[in-house]
Amino acid sequence: MRLGGFRLWRWLNRDSIAILALHGVIGEEVVGRWSPLRRPYSANKLERGLRALQRWYRFIPMRDAVEMIEGRRPVEAYSMVLTFDDGYLNQFRYALPVLRKLGIPASFYIATGLIDRREPYWFDRLDYVLQKANVSSKSVRVGDRSVTFDGGDRASVGRSFRRLREYAKNLPKDDDMLAILDTFAESLEAESGERLRDVFEGDDWSGLPHWDELRDVSRDPLVELGSHTASHARLAHVSAPKAREELAVSRQRLEQEIGRPCVEFCYPSGSYDAAVASLVREAGYRCAVTSDAGLNRPGADLFKLKRVHFPEFEDDAGLFTAVSGFNVFLSRLRARLRGS
Repeated sequence: MRLGGFRLWRWLNRDSIAILALHGVIGEEVVGRWSPLRRPYSANKLERGLRALQRWYRFIPMRDAVEMIEGRRPVEAYSMVLTFDDGYLNQFRYALPVLRKLGIPASFYIATGLIDRREPYWFDRLDYVLQKANVSSKSVRVGDRSVTFDGGDRASVGRSFRRLREYAKNLPKDDDMLAILDTFAESLEAESGERLRDVFEGDDWSGLPHWDELRDVSRDPLVELGSHTASHARLAHVSAPKAREELAVSRQRLEQEIGRPCVEFCYPSGSYDAAVASLVREAGYRCAVTSDAGLNRPGADLFKLKRVHFPEFEDDAGLFTAVSGFNVFLSRLRARLRGS
């Protein structure tokens, strides 16, 4: 039933472009000193999924997708783009070999300031120390809400961590969010004596590449490097001058280090609005991808490109219905029916 619906949906949307989103990717053989609550995607499962998708779709680089959406070249039916957020070292260590094996191009979005400062993302920093400290009954205030951690087991800590991230991302000011999370992380690090920064370099889970590694992979014709701001700022939650700075500095650093134009952008945490999209355009980028779910038809706004998250799947039907946008369509249809 699902596969039949997928086939019809795929044909109806043959001229739409699906952009897939992934974050961390890890090898099956990796046994590190810690394991994230937000576990990265399996490289083996990624390969299995991409092989299956190649039977139904053709993977194209973002630049070709942009030209099709702009109308500068004919749309090639059943086109799909692969993107990776956050520029983790594991993406190049474990995902890129899969892409090379299959001949699939991809775009990787880099937060340049974290590369320069050699520091982990705030969510990885917290993930690490939450597993090292005694967090039972510890509370953190986030705006007008509070999260109290249940440290009974790993699953309980994970649920509390998800609530904390959700509440934090809803705060109106990015600086307020970071101040609360930094203070909480510092208190746990002081108590436990454990910091992710001390094991960050080369870490399979949270590590970021050095500029020489990025220069090396940028020479691969399958690889396109784009900006993810300098500090992973939520652009709809900072001032316009701060947003302009994040956009300009990250683009300049990539171009300086890589030696070629940086024309792609990805909104950190999916945070954008009409004003932010205009700033991205003004900063000289050619396109920007969001976290909004859906497909992209010719004529779509290039600075509000929709994506579909690469799913955890049990079978090919589950994979196909997810990445094709069919599940998004069904979810919206059910919501409309419930509201009618």
